[in-house]
Amino acid sequence: MSEPATAPRILVPRPPERSGPLLRALRAAGYEPDLVPLIRIAPAEDPDSIIDLVGALAGGRFGWLAVTSASAVPPLVDAAAQLGMDLPDAVRGTRVGAVGKATAAALRAAGVPVDLVARRASAEGLVADWPPPSEFPHHPARVLLPHGDLAEPTLAEGLRARGWAVRTVVAYRTVPVNPPPRVLESWHRGEYAGVVLTSSSTARQVAAALGVPSPGMPVACIGETTAETARHLGMTVTVAKEPSPSSMVGALKKAAKRAGATEGGGA
Repeated sequence: MSEPATAPRILVPRPPERSGPLLRALRAAGYEPDLVPLIRIAPAEDPDSIIDLVGALAGGRFGWLAVTSASAVPPLVDAAAQLGMDLPDAVRGTRVGAVGKATAAALRAAGVPVDLVARRASAEGLVADWPPPSEFPHHPARVLLPHGDLAEPTLAEGLRARGWAVRTVVAYRTVPVNPPPRVLESWHRGEYAGVVLTSSSTARQVAAALGVPSPGMPVACIGETTAETARHLGMTVTVAKEPSPSSMVGALKKAAKRAGATEGGGA
């Protein structure tokens, strides 16, 4: 009697608190996800700055709040709490823009209405969809942009080019985590059937801690921003159609088909 086939093992190098839906989707598709956090989200070194700016937000000094990651939402909630209010109260009267559906969902889960969700989930996409200050003559032409410590200046520069005054603040830090020895061994033995990358930070840490995956390994990226980072690091990637667990699984399957065609000499 033959032994049952082993499910393809997929490396999931992201923090566990945000991985549940993706893990379930991978298992439902017949994969064996291996959750190995290679980064963790830590508080900003200067939390007083974001508290002060949330206070300014509550005081009506900003016309917009721009949020580029779900990881920025808990620090905003905490800052509002330090001021004795809920985040929805602090944001009331301010328009809110989100870089994509996942970030918008995190804001809504915190009770914050979202006025603008970028059609293309990237900093460039949010800039392209952002309205000019002339559309809001009775509101401050100022944008509050909380971000991670590794964020690129793309969004801030793009909004300034469109006529907005932008105040940036580091809301959280991304800290690298070393992989356990068994993951290093499996990676270098080629025992993973693929890897899913859900942020530029995870792409960088995979390359730094494990090494760039071989061209034949399926690499699925959650969006174009992550994909651009991964390509810059030398990875061959497939991009999900949208930032959702089902689309990530679809991208992984597509990448696996391409890898199989290449190994078999196909187009």
